[in-house]
Amino acid sequence: MINYVLCKYCSSIDGNFRWLPKSVNSYSEIIERKIVLNNNTYQYSLNKNISYSLQYLEYLSKCFDELNLTSVLYTLNVKFFLITAASIIEAILYHEIKSNNLQNKSVWNFIKKMISNGNIEEKSIRLETSIFEECAEKEEDMTFDQMLSKIESKKLLGEDHNIYAKINILRKLRNKVHLQLSNSKDDNDYFNFDYRRLTLAKKTLLDILIYYFSLKKEDVENCFYFLKEE
Repeated sequence: MINYVLCKYCSSIDGNFRWLPKSVNSYSEIIERKIVLNNNTYQYSLNKNISYSLQYLEYLSKCFDELNLTSVLYTLNVKFFLITAASIIEAILYHEIKSNNLQNKSVWNFIKKMISNGNIEEKSIRLETSIFEECAEKEEDMTFDQMLSKIESKKLLGEDHNIYAKINILRKLRNKVHLQLSNSKDDNDYFNFDYRRLTLAKKTLLDILIYYFSLKKEDVENCFYFLKEE
């Protein structure tokens, strides 16, 4: 069996043994079962961005398998695997929200904020007044947390509560992209990202992909093999 490898020095000079991930189109064709490639800008871009991210996760998995990483490099690869997996899940939630017309909407457009200072019972106070004008109904941005709450309330990813709980764990860990967020000296990347977190990210993402895109066994074996835990 030929071993295709990452290292350009370990592969043959003509590149016959160079490892390559699955093509973006391989992922895109599967994603198109729910997120179609048409003239709708948001769906086209969403399909492609998910496909690019899946290819990146495949590459990171190859790094885990093949490279003798230091513990710090391994930890940071786990971190960015989890962040990317969580972003893919967030994108799927967003599409499901849009598909079911569950977006937060408003008919008010922010104009400006007025600030004044004053005193009440000899205490200094600050008054802020926001001014809005009525407008045509528009879609409002939603946070990952807001989308997850709506999806769970409607059970749009199935009846199993565990999948929503796992997504919520990944959502909170994804916030660690902000390096300044820490509650204690041990609340840092080295302690927050390990093999357990990698396994959680892989299994949760694979479960969602199987459910949402109706993956068959051959889809998993051929395209999403890197998300399986032996």
